[in-house]
Amino acid sequence: MSLMMKVTAAASILFAAVLGGCGGKSFKALDMSVGPPAGTATSSTTYKVDIVGVSDADAKEIEGVNPAEWFASSGPGAQKRAKFRSATRSLEIRAGTGVQAVKPSDPIWSTWRASHVTKLKVIVDPPPGTMPDPSTWTRDVTPMSQTYENDEIKVWVDTGGVRLDRSPLPEKS
Repeated sequence: MSLMMKVTAAASILFAAVLGGCGGKSFKALDMSVGPPAGTATSSTTYKVDIVGVSDADAKEIEGVNPAEWFASSGPGAQKRAKFRSATRSLEIRAGTGVQAVKPSDPIWSTWRASHVTKLKVIVDPPPGTMPDPSTWTRDVTPMSQTYENDEIKVWVDTGGVRLDRSPLPEKS
């Protein structure tokens, strides 16, 4: 085997390892449902929800973001939101109206893949009068294959904040 062929083969293996992620997991468009939990009483509260694609390079910048500042019309949070606009899928959720889907066929998944997204940050605008605690109104989702059962996840939004209906599958040893 010539030196050029060896270099090409090594580069191909490295490229596949980078794209494939560690542990056999790779970026995967999940079937996401976002909405109020079943049985939630009808409410006039509307929740603004941003699902933001974040690369490793941007992770520190968005970590611990204050949800109320994120959705404000001006200020540092609003500036961060504007910066991430092209990597954001925005939804509005109201109890009693059912869930909204971000299907694997949604074009935002292509944007996230091209941007080397390693996690999604779900940020919910807290209703007036509630504490904008990031631990209540934000959640991280890792869009990797073999991470969630059937590659689907439900994100529930109500007066108690935002939560995921399933945890990632345990790592296989």
